Amino acid sequence: GDVVLMKSRLEVPKNFSSNGKFKTDYTTYMKSRGFVARTFVLPHHIQPCTEAEIDLPFHLEVYRRALLFRSTLLCIFTEYQPDLITQGYLSAVLLGSRAQLSSQLRDDYSKSGVSHILALSGMHLGIIYGLFALFLFRKRNVVGQLFLLSIIWFYVLTVGFPVSALRAAMMLSVCTIVHLMG
Repeated sequence: GDVVLMKSRLEVPKNFSSNGKFKTDYTTYMKSRGFVARTFVLPHHIQPCTEAEIDLPFHLEVYRRALLFRSTLLCIFTEYQPDLITQGYLSAVLLGSRAQLSSQLRDDYSKSGVSHILALSGMHLGIIYGLFALFLFRKRNVVGQLFLLSIIWFYVLTVGFPVSALRAAMMLSVCTIVHLMG
């Protein structure tokens, strides 16, 4: 929960000679693991600060606040659900956080071929969209449909923009706009 400011320069990972110990291209290896840059932060370049001292661009501030909201929801799951397995499952299915799932449980889902259940996907957004549309906005109400889309996009923002949810939100947006146009 602490906030720190740090100064460093990002650099693209470069290949190095490893005397045969590292058998693959290091740059490709890092990209395959999701790393596109690396940095080294010196201790004197790290300074604690308060949230008021942070001056982020608007879009990053919105994203930061959404992730804080997600963190609050994860804490609520922890507080009200004492069973660790259920807690981890709810966190994964509803908020896309697999951190609370044990590695054994993740492995079991993978071996049984149902690990896709834990991934946020179009099904999740479809259910949210369908429930809100069914109970709140039954007609072609432009304001209601736009409010519904804002709920969908806020959810995608809160869960951290996973590709599958982002793709589903885009398609729901297109379908809603086409529906409103008749």
